[in-house]
Amino acid sequence: MIPFLLIAVAQANVETAGSWLAADTQNFTVITLDDEKIFERRAPEKGVAFARPETRLSVEAGGNSSMGNVGTSVLYSRFYGHHRWGWNRFSLKSRAEYGQSIIDQNGDGTIDDFERAAGFERTSQHFDADARYDRFIGRLSSVYVLGGWMNDPFSGYLRRIHGQSGVSQFLVEAEGHEVVGETGFDVAFERYVPDVEPRTDRVYSARGFMGWTATVSEAFQVNNSVESFLNVEDTDDLRIKGEVALSMKASDIFSVKTSYHVEHATLPIEGFRTTDQTMAFTLVASMFGLPKFRK
Repeated sequence: MIPFLLIAVAQANVETAGSWLAADTQNFTVITLDDEKIFERRAPEKGVAFARPETRLSVEAGGNSSMGNVGTSVLYSRFYGHHRWGWNRFSLKSRAEYGQSIIDQNGDGTIDDFERAAGFERTSQHFDADARYDRFIGRLSSVYVLGGWMNDPFSGYLRRIHGQSGVSQFLVEAEGHEVVGETGFDVAFERYVPDVEPRTDRVYSARGFMGWTATVSEAFQVNNSVESFLNVEDTDDLRIKGEVALSMKASDIFSVKTSYHVEHATLPIEGFRTTDQTMAFTLVASMFGLPKFRK
């Protein structure tokens, strides 16, 4: 009789409705740079917490257009989304920038009728997309694999396809401050625009990343990040990406964001400059669900 009672009590304590997942609350917190604090901090003695799978989507867009004596327009957008279940997370992110203008071909400082008749020409273009899978191995750690694609003809890249793997570690978790570090290895196949010789290359790089998020108040957040790629076959070849962003919350869904993004290459593609800079002011729409917890 006693064994049957024990089995009944155990089932009553672990069965959950729907697709709830059981986890050890002492070890289950999983968080990286772009994540919300979605798993509630609980003392181990509070027992088992149950969380539903969680999905987050964030889209931002901005741009400018000037017509009349000049003709120019630029569109800029970003997308980020992830789905987390158990100890796993799959995420996607992308960035798009496209600009076109009527060119002052004779350099006299004005746009004449002949130049207007020639129409708009492309003056900037950048597209990239990355897909990433994280497997969490502890409260603040994960291993990941990533695949991505980029097109930026104004930097010399017709396309850049790369694969990456590494580890991510949450370094600081304090009130209002979060710091994450990542290290890994990146393999890239690069194909350049027609004027560049040779047309293709394969690059093997050691990757490092550091990101810091500071929550100033409920309405303001500052994000800083720096990422480096060191060519292991030529250590003079170093690529660095950095970004600073200020976000101001307007509602539960919308926020406005000002960001400054810079990319620097010590050995750029022949005929192109070492540094690219982008300043953007965007409207961000975030749609995500936070999991609930049960004892």
